[in-house]
Amino acid sequence: MAKDEPTDRRSTNEQDLTALRQRKTCLISENKQTLHTPLPEAQSNELGNEDDKQSSNGTSCWTERSITPPETQPPNPALVLLVLGLSFSTRFYKLAEPPHICWDETHFGKMGSYYINRTFFFDVHPPLGKILIGLAGYMTGYDGTFPFVKPGDKYGHHNYWGMRGFCAALGSSLPVFAYFIVLELSHSNSAALIAAALLIFDTGSITISQYILLDPILMFFIMGAVLSMVKFNQQKSRPFCASWWLWLLLTGVNLSGAIGVKFVGLFVILLVGINTAADLWSLLGDLHLSLVDVAKHFVARVVGLILLPLLLYVTVFAVHFVVLNKSGPGDGFFSSAFQSRLIGNNLHNASMPEYLAYGSTVTVKNLRIAGGYLHSHWHLYPEGVGAKQQQVTAYLHKDYNNLWLVRKADDGQVPGVAEFAASCKNPITDSPPKWMAELENEDIDMLKELGSLTTANLMEKVKGLQNLAYQLGLEESREMTRGKFLNILERPKK
Repeated sequence: MAKDEPTDRRSTNEQDLTALRQRKTCLISENKQTLHTPLPEAQSNELGNEDDKQSSNGTSCWTERSITPPETQPPNPALVLLVLGLSFSTRFYKLAEPPHICWDETHFGKMGSYYINRTFFFDVHPPLGKILIGLAGYMTGYDGTFPFVKPGDKYGHHNYWGMRGFCAALGSSLPVFAYFIVLELSHSNSAALIAAALLIFDTGSITISQYILLDPILMFFIMGAVLSMVKFNQQKSRPFCASWWLWLLLTGVNLSGAIGVKFVGLFVILLVGINTAADLWSLLGDLHLSLVDVAKHFVARVVGLILLPLLLYVTVFAVHFVVLNKSGPGDGFFSSAFQSRLIGNNLHNASMPEYLAYGSTVTVKNLRIAGGYLHSHWHLYPEGVGAKQQQVTAYLHKDYNNLWLVRKADDGQVPGVAEFAASCKNPITDSPPKWMAELENEDIDMLKELGSLTTANLMEKVKGLQNLAYQLGLEESREMTRGKFLNILERPKK
């Protein structure tokens, strides 16, 4: 009896498998609303073998045995052209007006100029949108010389329409994307046309698409990701075919584009992630697929929706750092080693001594990204708080008060003070000192004014002069860099 138990279990399993396969044939037909009759055992086994073969190829069993999908309406070419024409006409209407800086154009237009001039800067947003704006301006003849100081400044002769036109073109594609998304979801041209019309004539959508901003670029990639996801979901009956791979990879490309423009793009990544998780869960419960086929689907989605977007996102930053190779306003946020690679920076190709010596002037900076410099203020600590000494804090920007002089701790004399005092000694006479003979009346008046100030006011005055000199030095450095880039400092050849 013990030897017959395995045989009985094997026969029981075969009967269960046969019953399961017979049950698969008893599916509801949506059009006829009738049930298919179970097939004989022999035909059922043959059908089961065909299912196994299809399963091994990674294809799901979508035949007449399953529920018939709803009828889909193909895109109406006339409606698509109508949506496209209205979108472009509303976005490009009076694109060049107003002919001055509007709103955040002062930021993103300036950053586009930085890319054209290859000047390094720092911004909180990822670089893809600003790279595309700079590329659009460069390809349409903009030379990157407009300063973008404040809203209201006239563009004048500068060619700014290319950057506005690029944003308007991407904004014009949003109603078209909405048409195809709703058409795929509702299978109705009427519903798709209504959705497109809501975006075509939306005042906010029109306005935000006509200026040099990141928002139309961000919305382009977000809606592109949603459209690609919806199209990919429609390819479930034909996995691993060319169109299936196309929409999967396009979804990944649009995801990387969305997060590469603004971090708000994380929300569309969350949407696609939830949809992918639900899709994989459905595949795991599909009895026609083996675990190997489910693993293939999982790996394909990891490659298309995780690895590809990550690779493109890193590539965007690589392009960002390669293009911006000149010193600019964003240097101070990064380490000295990084600044030494920027052309025009005071640390560029500078030779550093291996050991620190007395008398050296150094800056001390936090190692973290955007860390502050050790900074000494002219102000003293408030009364009753700490010692009566100057405030020492961290400061994020370059400043003369970030410079520190290294000297021995037991040397109580400030370098240079004794020499200056000795040069100013003069016997008490009615005649002024020799050094005052070379001064004009305005200089003498200024000396009297400074002499009447208190110590605290005098230190504030000196601090203001130092900051002014530093800002003038920065401006001069920028102008020299721009002059070298535009080749206007070269002497004309005789």
